[in-house]
Amino acid sequence: MKFLISIEAWNILMRIVGITSLIFAIYQWRQRRRLELINRQNTWSLYREASVILGYIQKLEERIKTNTAIAFEFGVLRGLAESMMLNQIRQINLNENITSEKIEEWLRIQKICDPTHKEAFVSYVENSQK
Repeated sequence: MKFLISIEAWNILMRIVGITSLIFAIYQWRQRRRLELINRQNTWSLYREASVILGYIQKLEERIKTNTAIAFEFGVLRGLAESMMLNQIRQINLNENITSEKIEEWLRIQKICDPTHKEAFVSYVENSQK
């Protein structure tokens, strides 16, 4: 039987394909790691921004409690800001698998914006242990 390509040429071709595949796999792995890092940084950034927004809304809410129409609108806005912050904490858990040790470290280095947020982070530790 006659082949269009010799066995030696076929072996060389397969080695080239194998090396190319390995190089591409390494490139894809590096890209994935880079995207994971960017995603992690963006999640923490959004959490901090939501925390700041929620803090300002809570301060303003105290000042306007006497005006019920405005108080209602601020209540809605406060709920949205709180929901945004909690969604980012959920995303942080997906990215970093929250543990009690991590929470304490993040509080120590002030990565968690406000100590009152600790309970929201702890809820993910408790849920993962069930």
